[in-house]
Amino acid sequence: MIKARSAKKKGAKLEKWLVDEFATIGISSRKQPGSGAFEAFPHDVEAILPNGTRMLCECKQRKTDAWVTGERWIGSADILVVRSDPPKEFAAKMREPRVYMKWSIFARLVQSQKEKE
Repeated sequence: MIKARSAKKKGAKLEKWLVDEFATIGISSRKQPGSGAFEAFPHDVEAILPNGTRMLCECKQRKTDAWVTGERWIGSADILVVRSDPPKEFAAKMREPRVYMKWSIFARLVQSQKEKE
């Protein structure tokens, strides 16, 4: 079992990595105070996309790959799009497709958008 302090350190390290990587691709971002513990600052990282849109990011680091199935499904593709057929009580929240991709693909998308502006 992982200790809470160790889990917090791992999470904080990933949050810092994300903020640094956003800076590398020219996106303004910051770690949220309390890593989402405060209602006024939800989730772990806030980023401002090139068009001014606010994007909230949740960071999770796991010892084992939480995306084993996704990794298998994506194969050599650039992105994986998944839409579930959830139970009725979750349908409204989960019906929108999810996109899974490597950070390098995301960074390339952001860079191409910035070049158009």
